[in-house]
Amino acid sequence: AELAKRQYAYGSPVPAPAKGVTKEHLRGEEAFVILNGDFDSRYMTLDLSNRLGALRPKEIKKEGLSEYFLYTIEGTETIPDKWGKRLLSFEAEDIEVESLYKYDEERWGGQARRFVKFANDEEHNLGDTPIPDGQVRIFGQTDEDGSLSYVGGTSVKYIPVNEEVELDLGAARLVKVEPKLMDFKTENYRFDRWRNIAGWDDIRTWDMEITNTRELPIEIEITRGFGTSSWTLETDAEDVDYKKHDATHARFELKLGPQTKQTIGYTVTTYHGVRREVLTERAEQ
Repeated sequence: AELAKRQYAYGSPVPAPAKGVTKEHLRGEEAFVILNGDFDSRYMTLDLSNRLGALRPKEIKKEGLSEYFLYTIEGTETIPDKWGKRLLSFEAEDIEVESLYKYDEERWGGQARRFVKFANDEEHNLGDTPIPDGQVRIFGQTDEDGSLSYVGGTSVKYIPVNEEVELDLGAARLVKVEPKLMDFKTENYRFDRWRNIAGWDDIRTWDMEITNTRELPIEIEITRGFGTSSWTLETDAEDVDYKKHDATHARFELKLGPQTKQTIGYTVTTYHGVRREVLTERAEQ
């Protein structure tokens, strides 16, 4: 009965932390381990390889075979049945990335998300080989001494050499976008010969409040959907551009200073039924 209550009846298949290495011993490495939600030797290997020789990452040789790559791992690995294991493929430093925030309520709900953009090329201290499927973790330098803090991580698919990539680091805590519907009305009704409604316009006025509580300026893309390809948009923001992203969406692009707030107002008109002909007539003029 006691055996059945254990999480792992015959011991955890995950290797235990190195003997004598505790949270107190980690100090500078503690943030890495805790922020990734695990405290075991698999993750300490990444940060303690120079300090603990027994935990150094295994060498992985990469060889090009036509359009494929062969990865040869040093030594052997024991993997329990129905378990997997991640090994450190490579480390790279001083990679210049572009930070970008995005808001799209239809895709991600009511939270802005943070992205970083870079390319797998020599200019970004990469580009020797494609980046295989796996887990990427990003750290940022916090002071002149080179101290690092965890920025975020995500899973990635295969990234060829010289290809640009955007990594989604998840919901942004310090950047908010709050759209508010300020007015709604319908007008320009059209009727058929039986006096049934054959067309009309929906007119909605919105205010979007964008808040940046970071101590750095940001760039943000805000995508708004209208549920139809028949729409026009007017905005009162002089310093904010928008463009037609696709048939049913508009995209605003703006820069926001540190610890600032900005409100953008716009009015979108959607055309229904025979009123859709208005856009066709305008296009022909």
